[in-house]
Amino acid sequence: MKKIHNKDDVKINKESGQTAMELAVFGSIFIFTMGLIVRTALGYGYQQGQTLKAMRMAMRMSYMYSSGQMGSHGDNNASRNSATVVLIEDRLTSSSAKYGTVDRVPYMLSGAATHSRNLFLNIDSNEDFSLSVVDYWINGQRFPFSNARFINVPLNNGNPNWDPMCARTAAGAIIGCVAVYEKIPNHDGIDDWDAGCDVCFDLNRDGTSDEVPAALRPVFSWQWKVRYAFETKAGGATLLPGRIAMETEQVSYDVDGDYQEETVYSSNGSDADGVITSLHVIDYQEGDLDSSWQPGDPGEQPGIQRDTEVFTFLRGQRPGEEGTYAIVEEGRLYAATPGRQFIRTAKKKDQVDIIQREIQLSNFIDGRFCNADLSVPAFIGDDTSVTNPVEVCVRTRQACFGGNMPFTCMAIDDRYIFVRSRIADRRGHKWVTDTTDEPYVEFMR
Repeated sequence: MKKIHNKDDVKINKESGQTAMELAVFGSIFIFTMGLIVRTALGYGYQQGQTLKAMRMAMRMSYMYSSGQMGSHGDNNASRNSATVVLIEDRLTSSSAKYGTVDRVPYMLSGAATHSRNLFLNIDSNEDFSLSVVDYWINGQRFPFSNARFINVPLNNGNPNWDPMCARTAAGAIIGCVAVYEKIPNHDGIDDWDAGCDVCFDLNRDGTSDEVPAALRPVFSWQWKVRYAFETKAGGATLLPGRIAMETEQVSYDVDGDYQEETVYSSNGSDADGVITSLHVIDYQEGDLDSSWQPGDPGEQPGIQRDTEVFTFLRGQRPGEEGTYAIVEEGRLYAATPGRQFIRTAKKKDQVDIIQREIQLSNFIDGRFCNADLSVPAFIGDDTSVTNPVEVCVRTRQACFGGNMPFTCMAIDDRYIFVRSRIADRRGHKWVTDTTDEPYVEFMR
């Protein structure tokens, strides 16, 4: 017998289906929007909290070091007069999916603070512990990177800037000395500025002065001024303008030919002929990180590199070992509930995520993160308040893999640190959905 459908029933069914579809679409949009709002709010809230945390850490560090409660050499430590803290953390964030937090998002924030107790403390010669340091905290690992170092620069006949016609002694003999360079800014109040000095605009010091056109020289921002390492109080006289006085301190010259000025602390020379034979300087390019690096400079850019990798090691890959798994089961929840249908989803993790970041250092300083014999110091220099975060020291980058893969490793020949944060992940979720009243599933067939 042929079944006849009522047109009104068909119309009602169509309207009901359309309403259900509209509700489903609206509900999915609403859930997605709410999940996005929660995730964004959580991210901004965490970012703000970490920014304040970095500032508090910088304030505390500046106070603790200046008061002698951290670091070496008591309250004469000026390394954190202006403390800078950089926080890098990989944190879980919320997701719009029903299983909650599944994504790990990196956050990088910084804070700075100044405690004025030692703000005007004079740094004596060879007090490397008082030179500026910036502290990086990478997933709880602390890396203090120095920004400068005391060095001795010899000014002998083998120096590439040696000038054999430098000066004349009191007895009339012509002697040689080393030429160094001072950067002179273009300002009306500075008498040393000379727009007509051709050699002063030889910026790369290659013997030609074609770097700055003559029309631009009066308005150019700076120029080199040649100084000579000769002391006139010994009785002689320089044959060329400019000199370095032996008693002069806290002046800045480029004394090592790297086109960057160093701060001169003291000098050694001969009282007989007045020639300065060496300078003791603070070199801001000889610390762990050279903050003056520019894209046109030779070598690799120092600091944290852009490459970040995540390696995951799972349990449960051997027979009988329970580890990471995901299970979806359909059927009754209990034997005593006939006719009830459920979907059970269980997800469990037992794994370790190794998050690898890479840091290029400007210089290898023996005894800080690694010793030259590849042994690992327990502390960073003589600062016993900072445990060395480096676990393995090797020669080349390739040796930081293989058996050294899980560890924070430094390749001293390449001046490269692989920072490896080991983060355990043992999260689990269980979701039970009652599907009895969903006839389209039709479990009972």
